[in-house]
Amino acid sequence: MTERWPEPVIVQDGSLSPVTVHSAAEALAYLQHMWHAEKDRHHGIAEEVCLAATRHQVSSDAARENFIRAVLKARLKMCAPEGNTGSPAQG
Repeated sequence: MTERWPEPVIVQDGSLSPVTVHSAAEALAYLQHMWHAEKDRHHGIAEEVCLAATRHQVSSDAARENFIRAVLKARLKMCAPEGNTGSPAQG
């Protein structure tokens, strides 16, 4: 299990109910099974970084940043309270 983020990321994809994502593992599951937007390069990077975070190869913060970037690039509705949305580890 990966560490929980200090603040979750809340994502709403179209008319679906909002989903609250608390960790890299949950972000990875969202990216793999619940993502309905185009799976572009940002999605792929986020998926790779979230997977690496679940294996403790990169930080949980890097996973969160890349997940947020993918959500923003896909133009999904999002709320990421009090979190660092700075530059991702890859990009």
